[in-house]
Amino acid sequence: MQHLEGKTVLIVGLGLIGGSVARGLTAAGHCARVLACGRDESQLQAALLDGSIHAFSTDLRTLVPEADIILIATPTLTVVRMLEQIAPLLGENTIVTDAASVKANVIADARAVLGTRVSRFIAGHPIAGSEQSGYAASRSDLYQNRKVILTPIPENDPLALRTVMALWQCLGADVRAMNAQRHDQVLAGTSHLPHLLAYTLVNTLVESVGEADRSQQVFDYAAGGFADFSRIASSDPVMWRDIFLANRDATVAVLDSYMVDLQQMRALLLRADGDALQARFGQAKQVRDDFIRRYRKGQCSVSETAPPASEALSVTAAVRVYGRCRLSADSESALARLDEILQAGGTWQLESFPDDRLTLQRLQALRMQTVPISGPDKGSLLVFAGDDNVMQQACLPADPVQIAALAIAAVSLAGSGVRVIAGLGDSGQLPELLDTMQGIGYSIQLDGQDVLVGTASLPDERLVLNVPADTVTEDQCLALVTAGLVGLQVLDIRLDDSLRDRVWQRLQPWVDAGLAIEPSADNDGVVVSGIHRGGVAVPGGIDCGGDSALAMLTTAWLIAMQKTAEVSGAGEFRLRYPGLVAILGQLGVSVTVRTEVMS
Repeated sequence: MQHLEGKTVLIVGLGLIGGSVARGLTAAGHCARVLACGRDESQLQAALLDGSIHAFSTDLRTLVPEADIILIATPTLTVVRMLEQIAPLLGENTIVTDAASVKANVIADARAVLGTRVSRFIAGHPIAGSEQSGYAASRSDLYQNRKVILTPIPENDPLALRTVMALWQCLGADVRAMNAQRHDQVLAGTSHLPHLLAYTLVNTLVESVGEADRSQQVFDYAAGGFADFSRIASSDPVMWRDIFLANRDATVAVLDSYMVDLQQMRALLLRADGDALQARFGQAKQVRDDFIRRYRKGQCSVSETAPPASEALSVTAAVRVYGRCRLSADSESALARLDEILQAGGTWQLESFPDDRLTLQRLQALRMQTVPISGPDKGSLLVFAGDDNVMQQACLPADPVQIAALAIAAVSLAGSGVRVIAGLGDSGQLPELLDTMQGIGYSIQLDGQDVLVGTASLPDERLVLNVPADTVTEDQCLALVTAGLVGLQVLDIRLDDSLRDRVWQRLQPWVDAGLAIEPSADNDGVVVSGIHRGGVAVPGGIDCGGDSALAMLTTAWLIAMQKTAEVSGAGEFRLRYPGLVAILGQLGVSVTVRTEVMS
C-alpha cells in the first residue's frame, strides 16, 4: 500500500467505525502513525492503551496540522461542523474523507466549506457495523470482505482518490464507487428502510399487540424471527435520527413504494389468494437466499457471483414500438475504449457505458488494482486514470445489435418509430451492421448523433450480402440473419469460413424450430427467407440453448411478427442486457423474464 507509506492518519470520532479503522490500520502497519480526536477522553485513553493509536487529543487544532489523511467518522449531520473546524488548519496536500451514511448532503457541505480544496475531499461510506456502538465494540477485522462505497466527484484529485481507496483496501474492504445521489437512493432501500421498519415493528408490538399495562408481555412469546428482524432496532437512535433527516427524500420515496406493496399484500390476504401469496414469497425467498449465500461466503464482487439458472422470456404481441430511449454501448467496444484511456491517462467521464456482467467484472478487477473508477451510474462512468484532474468527456456509441433489434421489431408494426438518443456516440457514421441493414431496406436514419428506426417496406427480391472478414461480430451476423426473417426478401449472407461455421452453430435453435434458414448452395454462407415468403408458421416457443444474444434477437423477431410466444434458454439475459426489458416496456413491448426451473 505505497499510497499510505509514511503517512499520518487522523481519525475524528473514535466510535465503532473510527475505532475499527484505527485498529485495522495499526494492525496492518502501512501508516507511520494513527492519531485520534474525540469528545470522550476515556475512549481515547483506552485506544492508546490498546495500541490502536499513537496519540490523541480532544482538540482538533492540536492534531490536524500533523495529519496527511483525515477520516471524519462522526454522525452524518455533524460532518459539516467538523469540516468547518478543520478547514483553516488543513495543509496544502492534506486529504480528507468521511464515513457518513448519506453522501449528497456531505458533498454539498464539503463544496461550500472547502471551496477549491474539495478536490482533496473524498466522500465515502463503509457498509459495515452492528447495532452496537462505541470504541469498545470496534474490531480490526470489521471491514474484511465488506463493501466500502466512495462517491467521487469530477473535481477530485486522482491521487487523493487512490489514497483513500488504498486506506480501505488495506483493511480488507471491497471498494466500490458510485455517484452520491445513486448511493443515497440505494442505501435508503437496503439500509435506512430496514432500520425504520425495525424501530416501527417494535413500537407496533408494544402499542398495538401488548396490553396497555403489560406492554412487554408480548415479547415473552417472541422467537428467533423477531430477534433477527428487530436486532437493528438496538442501534443508536441519535445516529439514525441524523441519517433519516439527511436522507429524508430518498427514504420517503422507497417507503412509499413499500407501503404500496404492503397494501397489495393486504389485498391478497383479504381475498385469501394463496397462489399469489406463495408466488410473492417464493420470489422474495429466491432473491434473499442468493444474497445470503454470497454474503456468507464474503463474495463481494460480481465476478464471484455464481451464475443463475437459465432464464426464459415471455413475449406479448405488440401494437407498435414507439418512443425515445438510451442504449448502452456493447461491452467489447466499451472495454476497448476504457483500455485506451487507461493507457493514455487522464480523467474521463464516459457516457453510455454498459453495466453487464463482463464490464462489471473488469471494473472490479481495476478497483482491486487501486484504479479509481466510479459507476457506471445510469451509463455514466468516471475514470481517474492519471494525475490530470481536468475532466474530459466522451459518449460511446450504442450497441448496434440492440439498435438493429429495435429496427427489426418496428419494421412491420404500423406507427412505430424509435429514437435512440446519442446512438452514434461521438462517431459520425452508422456502424457496418446498421449501414448494411439500411441498404437492404430497413428504416434506419441519422439525426445528429441520434439514430431513428421505424416502419419500412422491405423489397420482394433476393439480395446477396458479401460480408468482408473482420467487419462484423458473430452477434452482428445473427442480427443480419434476423433481419432476413422479416418481410418478403431472401438474404444470401456470404461469410468467411470460420465466422460462417460459428454463426451456423449458434443458429441451430432456429433451424430446429423450423425457421427458413439453410446453408447457401456453395456452402459459403447462410440463406434466410422472410417468413411471409417461406410460409413457415411462427412457433409458439423457441429454445435458444442459453444464447442470450439469440434470445434477444428472437424477441425482436417475435415482436415484428406480432406473436405472443415463449423464449426459453435465454441464458443470463438480465445480466447480459441489464435494463433492456424496462426499455422495451417504455416503448410499448411487454417482455417478462423468469428463472427457468431446472430439471
